[in-house]
Amino acid sequence: MPAATDTRLDLPVKGMHCAGCVGKVERALQGVPGVEKAVANLATERATVWLDPSRAELPALRAAVAAAGYQVPADIAPAPDRELGAQAALGLGRLLKDKGRDSEAREPLESVVRDAPGTKA
Repeated sequence: MPAATDTRLDLPVKGMHCAGCVGKVERALQGVPGVEKAVANLATERATVWLDPSRAELPALRAAVAAAGYQVPADIAPAPDRELGAQAALGLGRLLKDKGRDSEAREPLESVVRDAPGTKA
């Protein structure tokens, strides 16, 4: 588990097309000094990196990914956890409204949405 002082960084990674690619990106990122942990996701085309910002910087991460044969686009934007949690909850809420007419089925899911990080009751 990453140390409490580590910084979490989410990066888009272009060019992954299989599980082998995911492993290659993770190994490349974990080889950068200061990176505690790296997890790539093929479906979202993103890598989450926990790092010591005093030892690992974005140019080094980008270079490691490029050396592995993939790309971290130059125009990256942050994706805060709170925003993603709210977006996921909103999507689930719409599903409940549209598809979940049964109040017994809806209640447990509504409690999950209500308690999700970044959502408001």
